[in-house]
Amino acid sequence: MDLARGLHHWDAVIDATTHRLRPIMLTAAAASLGMIPIASEVFWGPMAYAVIGGLFVATMLTLLFLPALHVAWFRIKEPRKEPQPGLGVGVPAGLSRDNPNSARNTAAIANIETL
Repeated sequence: MDLARGLHHWDAVIDATTHRLRPIMLTAAAASLGMIPIASEVFWGPMAYAVIGGLFVATMLTLLFLPALHVAWFRIKEPRKEPQPGLGVGVPAGLSRDNPNSARNTAAIANIETL
């Protein structure tokens, strides 16, 4: 769906992961919290701890490992972010390329550009 909208593969993986975060966390939390009342029982306690631990591991695998595996398997590269022109890249705070009237400003920008 994200690729059909023209989203880069890297951004689509991140968007899909963040989109599925809430339902996965709520489902795992509900199931884990549902096991707490029987965790102190002699007969059902070990099963409850196993289910809680398994849900925790499965949730971490789903949210962290699987998106990373997808990116690595399909060799998806992070897109390069081009600096936007006119944002004053390399100019310290308080100085501006747009104010040529200040001698201090002009000298400071010239020193920066020669680096």
